[in-house]
Amino acid sequence: MNAITKSSSVQGLEVFLEHLQEKNMSDNTICVYRYAVEQFYRLYPQLTSRNLQLYKVYLLEHYKPQTVNLRLRAINCFIEDKKLRSSPAPMIRIQQKTWLDKIISQADYEYLKQRLLEDEEMVYYFLVRLMAATGVRVSELVTFQVGMYTAVLRICIPKGIR
Repeated sequence: MNAITKSSSVQGLEVFLEHLQEKNMSDNTICVYRYAVEQFYRLYPQLTSRNLQLYKVYLLEHYKPQTVNLRLRAINCFIEDKKLRSSPAPMIRIQQKTWLDKIISQADYEYLKQRLLEDEEMVYYFLVRLMAATGVRVSELVTFQVGMYTAVLRICIPKGIR
């Protein structure tokens, strides 16, 4: 890898930032990329493969995974812009939480329905049933109009009970 020293990086950083502006990058992106390159050179005197690895370890110890990837993306863009003969620093994988964490269990649903019936909270009982049967969100539910209730009753109350 061609090493770029701290002194030559100052000139190179300005050229890099101009290149980002020419690519119509947002002002926020340019600011973040500038900070990442400046941070790297505050910590390490040269841009080498070894220092890139050390920088990645430093980031992992001090920042959240999204921030680590953002800073690595900035450094990789800088390396690409300088046309250095080096493979970029690999990003880290971020484990995404599943959306199922926000769904109540079938047992909790049955318990909720039973308690609403016992407490004679019929409006809430039918709203919970409607949401479970159709998948409608609360934000969508609050926009329902009075004329829509006939259709709602047909969905929630079986024909034999009406």
